[in-house]
Amino acid sequence: MKKPIVHTRNPDGTDTVHGVVRVLLYRDGRHFIAQGLEVDYCAAGDNLEDAKQNFAKGFIATISANLAKFGTLNNVISPAPAEFFRRFYAAAAELEAEDMDLPETSPQS
Repeated sequence: MKKPIVHTRNPDGTDTVHGVVRVLLYRDGRHFIAQGLEVDYCAAGDNLEDAKQNFAKGFIATISANLAKFGTLNNVISPAPAEFFRRFYAAAAELEAEDMDLPETSPQS
């Protein structure tokens, strides 16, 4: 697997972030949850698409805020608890994986 998140400071002072993050999607009562695995970030929505969009937008906002405040992603890059990996692999045995592309953007520091 590729390195989950890579942060590069460009010569012009802007930041570029790229990588792969697997996301566990599941229903919890009336809401759908999107839980990152390589990064312990979570978002919810009223339906599956809302959860995906909220995850993408919120995760990008979190990355941007951390780069602006700390100049690094060290506070963001930590894996989810083992429980979510177990759930992911149990579901993966029964379902097909789906890639979820985040919008092309370079967070500004």
